[in-house]
Amino acid sequence: MESKNDAPRIIIQLVLGAVVYYIFTFKYKDELISSLSLQVYYQALVIIVILNGYVAKVIESLRIKLIHFIMMVTSNKYKVKYYHLQKNMIIEKSQNKRLSEQAKKIIDDFSETDLEVESEIISLNKQINKLKKDI
Repeated sequence: MESKNDAPRIIIQLVLGAVVYYIFTFKYKDELISSLSLQVYYQALVIIVILNGYVAKVIESLRIKLIHFIMMVTSNKYKVKYYHLQKNMIIEKSQNKRLSEQAKKIIDDFSETDLEVESEIISLNKQINKLKKDI
């Protein structure tokens, strides 16, 4: 699932920039300048700063995938909502397409059920049964 919020990516990019700044200006500046020339040192710094945005993008995509995985494992509501969105996308894509009879039957089964409402009904039923047992 794609995230429309750029704030986490920007924060990751700022943190990476701070780490690069610390490493290149305080921690290993003298060692890097002595092993590289001053010109190569600054060129490496510029290249790393440019690559910083790409690294932040990769870290952000991994973060989104990890959150999605954790939510799919731990939250039934999230899982139902995700599958409901997937179902709607497939139904929308399949309209006006040539499909096999088996695929048409599956699409018809999709459109007959509402996963979110079914999930809420099952959850409410479980809560009521639990309440009855406690009484």
